[in-house]
Formats: sequence, C-alpha cells, structure tokens
Amino acid sequence: NGVAYLAQRGLSPTKIQRIELDGTFRSLENSVGKQFTWTAVSSDNELFANIWAGTGSGIYSVDATNGASTLVTTIPDAYYGSLTFGPDGQLYTVVGQASGASVMRLSGDILVPYADLPTFGFGLTIAPDGDFFVSSLGTTWSLYTYDRLSKLMIRRAPGLNLRPALAHF
Repeated sequence: NGVAYLAQRGLSPTKIQRIELDGTFRSLENSVGKQFTWTAVSSDNELFANIWAGTGSGIYSVDATNGASTLVTTIPDAYYGSLTFGPDGQLYTVVGQASGASVMRLSGDILVPYADLPTFGFGLTIAPDGDFFVSSLGTTWSLYTYDRLSKLMIRRAPGLNLRPALAHF
C-alpha cells in the first residue's frame, strides 16, 4: 500500500512509526514503550516486528493500524537480526549468539533453521531471485551470501565497512 514502518528504538518512548505516503509519521499507539528493533511487511500487508534481546524477545505480529502486538515465536537467550520476506512469501530472520548464528525461516509459529553462519549476523536481505545476503557483526563487518547448492553461507567480502542493516531489494 506504499507506506513504510520504522521501529524507533533508543529514543524515549520507543515505538513503531508508520510513514505515510505524504511523508508524515504516525505512531502506532499500542507499540509505545516496547523495544521493537526491526520491522517487515508481507505482500498481503501483514506487519511483523521483533524485540531482539532481553525481556519479551521474539517475533510479533503487529496490528498496522494501532500497534497492538501478539507474540508469534521466541527463542530464549538469543539475539535477533533484521526481518525480511523472501520471494517465497516466508519471513526470515537471523538468530544467534556472538559465537555463531543461523538464518531462520518462520513456519507457522516455529523458527526453522535455514542456513548457519560462523558469526552473528545483523542485516539480512533476499534478492528477488532468492539469493540471500547477510552482513555479520564481528571485529569487522563481513558480507555472506547463501550458496543454494552447498546450503552454506559463503564469506564474500571480509572487512567491509558495512552498516548493520542492508537495503532491501
């Protein structure tokens, strides 16, 4: 529908903002005070957001009109990276610890491992042809791509000055 959503974290109060077509921002009132970090919108306009660490961490389905949220799934003692939808219509995220992580696909209310990473990844985007790109956070940023034949994440560009999130295609 042309609108975008922004998880505004680190400011007081935290909230999800809806960016209207005319460029104005509107807070989703029931999201105020929740520590949402990333958002993603499906092709049928379902809004999802995650809380990446601490109390309440998990993936939530969010009402795009008022911000009311329902927990979809959680993994204790893990961190979540960005959320994105693949060309298959499935929701993907990066979940893990500093020692390693996995790209996970949401299937119903369960996160299913899709590909392993040797380090924690933050930014995740998927090209229209299904190629995955993950930026990792370590002593230096690296870019990984998913090799569909070997089913492994391949380090393509070590030591890049990447930001934690990649632009979505």
